[in-house]
Order: sequence, then C-alpha cells, then structure tokens
Amino acid sequence: MQIDYSNPNQIYIGWAVPGTAITDQLWQIRLVQNAASVSGVTVLWADGDNKFDNVWNNRTMLNYA
Repeated sequence: MQIDYSNPNQIYIGWAVPGTAITDQLWQIRLVQNAASVSGVTVLWADGDNKFDNVWNNRTMLNYA
C-alpha cells in the first residue's frame, strides 16, 4: 500500500500485492479529493475502475472518475 499526502486536498491511495514495484502496472489507485467547492469528499478511481492495472509512479497523470 502506498499513500501520497503531498497535497492535503488530493490524497492518492494505491494497493498492490506486497513486493510489487511502484513502476509495475499492477496497482489499484484511488484519489480522495477534499475541497469545499466540491461540497466535501469525493472518491475517484484511476481509469474510472478498480482494476489492478496502473503504475503508482504515474498516479498524478492518470484520469480519475
């Protein structure tokens, strides 16, 4: 599991099998947005799904829905 708290209004959470490299395309990534303009907390998935097919290092460049 990886968590990126570098922006408190956009928290990335990733899951993969223990030992998976952060450069492997085997990550499930979720984006938790906390913004007053969005009326609270919004949870989005990379690629709009919960598949384990993303690269953790690319988390900020992925499309979320």
